[in-house]
Amino acid sequence: MSKRWLFLVIAIGMIPLASMFRPGLFAGQDVQLQVARIASFYKSLGEGIIIPRWGGDLNLGYGHPALMFYYPL
Repeated sequence: MSKRWLFLVIAIGMIPLASMFRPGLFAGQDVQLQVARIASFYKSLGEGIIIPRWGGDLNLGYGHPALMFYYPL
């Protein structure tokens, strides 16, 4: 494969990554929910819970097992 084709493949592969370098959050249906789940996850990690399962700050402070049943996994 020539260097020209390799450069072309890499350049085309970088096009989808351009949106990741914009400031702010991307537009999505449940972006705020995902940010809250990630914040709860890292808060649990900071408290020493190795595998967080219960999001104590979710669901208006009542807690939610969203960290246990995470659909993209």
